[in-house]
Amino acid sequence: MKAKSNKSIEQLITDYPRVTRAMGEGVRAALLEHKRAGRSIVVWENGKVVTLPPEKILVEPARRNGRRRKVKSSQ
Repeated sequence: MKAKSNKSIEQLITDYPRVTRAMGEGVRAALLEHKRAGRSIVVWENGKVVTLPPEKILVEPARRNGRRRKVKSSQ
């Protein structure tokens, strides 16, 4: 568990790079969870609602220090 921050909520939510990074990590975690559990997701694509099956869910590699980590291909 991370140490408690001394920053106010206003300071935290106006730290846009940190907020954007946290949101991206949350989206990535949700996509991975759906893919691993074999659940489809629903996205907006070309002006239409589209259901993507788990095998078509694309998840970017995790980032470390603002850089993408290299991920070995499973194929």
